[in-house]
Amino acid sequence: MKNVKPDQWVKLNLGTVGFYRTQYSSAMLESLLPGIRDLSLPPVDRLGLQNDLFSLTSMRKSRSL
Repeated sequence: MKNVKPDQWVKLNLGTVGFYRTQYSSAMLESLLPGIRDLSLPPVDRLGLQNDLFSLTSMRKSRSL
């Protein structure tokens, strides 16, 4: 991505306005941790991350049944 430094985090679907799931790599999730910890990532986006992770994990579990 242009104009993004290696130490900056990037949140896709900012504001959680799209009707889709975002699957982040482990490295991308790690880069979001500072924004989660210092609360610079807005509450709606923190909740969106949690919702995406829960839903994607649940979908994987149901496929393995």
